[in-house]
Amino acid sequence: MFYFQRFGTLFLPDGSPKGDMASFETHETGEMVAGGFIYDTHGRDPLPSAPTAFTHHAGLLSNTPAELEDAYRSLLALYGQWNRLYRIWLPSQSVQWIYARLRKVRAQTDLEYPSVIRSVTCVFSARSPHWNGRRHGGSWKFDTGEKFDTGLEFDMQTDDVITLSAGTTVGNITNGGNVAVTAVRVVIKAVGTDIDEISIAIAETNCHIEYTDTISAGSSVAIDGGAMSVKEGTTNKYVNFELGANHANQYWMQLAPGNNTITIVRTGGSAAATVTFEFYEGWA
Repeated sequence: MFYFQRFGTLFLPDGSPKGDMASFETHETGEMVAGGFIYDTHGRDPLPSAPTAFTHHAGLLSNTPAELEDAYRSLLALYGQWNRLYRIWLPSQSVQWIYARLRKVRAQTDLEYPSVIRSVTCVFSARSPHWNGRRHGGSWKFDTGEKFDTGLEFDMQTDDVITLSAGTTVGNITNGGNVAVTAVRVVIKAVGTDIDEISIAIAETNCHIEYTDTISAGSSVAIDGGAMSVKEGTTNKYVNFELGANHANQYWMQLAPGNNTITIVRTGGSAAATVTFEFYEGWA
């Protein structure tokens, strides 16, 4: 089971929390055709998520009535806003998030207990297609205002970097969640020698992308499947991006749950060149 912990930086009421344990909703895609049969426009493909409401119920407790008023006002001030909604699974304590809007805050007044609101209801509307779990690749970052204790640091993550040790390199990238992810960003870095062109294929999801311009030694090109952008630094390089001949997916890149076999073919470049995959694990 899980409960909703916070919205942005504000921790939600946590007195005996209760809430939805539901999946995302999906759009209805069945259409009645001649003969009384139902034709599904998506065939056997999984349906995309539809906007879904999630509800959080909990008591709000404070030491004094004034503190209770301040806490509830802080929550009310967030209605209509867009931010990250976090949930925590029990007993694993794993944290996942989605982008959501806080649509409504509601509570019942009980003047007999001036330091307690027994039931606060928050209704959120999801804006992400799935829950986001552990972050892979690239630099690790804290949320604004959070810090390490003295002497602690992030572990370096190496399993999301494929070193291009040969002209054709096969590696593996693991999406540890249980749904496919499409907000995948790959960063191609040329080390020592220019890369003339490069292609990246993902066997499990029939994705095949190509970058056809030179990447100078010491430079990097980022292909962002979520933002649908191609950049070298801040310079737009979209004109040099193509979907390969074997691409058969509606998204630029998609990582299936579990292991994904990546085939990278480069022309030019050195055995020290790398491709880094940046993404969040996808969870239903």
